[in-house]
Amino acid sequence: MKMGDGLPATADVWVTRDGLITRVLLACDFGSAKVSSTMNLTDLGKAVTVASPPKGAQAVPAASVDGPLVG
Repeated sequence: MKMGDGLPATADVWVTRDGLITRVLLACDFGSAKVSSTMNLTDLGKAVTVASPPKGAQAVPAASVDGPLVG
């Protein structure tokens, strides 16, 4: 299974006439498994509120994550 620079991924992006991205489809083909994810973007141009991480939260290095999708 490939990771990093060798990741066999493609992306399709839908763009409005004004150049705004409205949908993104990301697909990865690992040979024995295919994975895809679609993100639809709505309410373009509207303000958003993003919550801060909880106090004391720490980032987890990707190398320490384990499971079936990691490889």
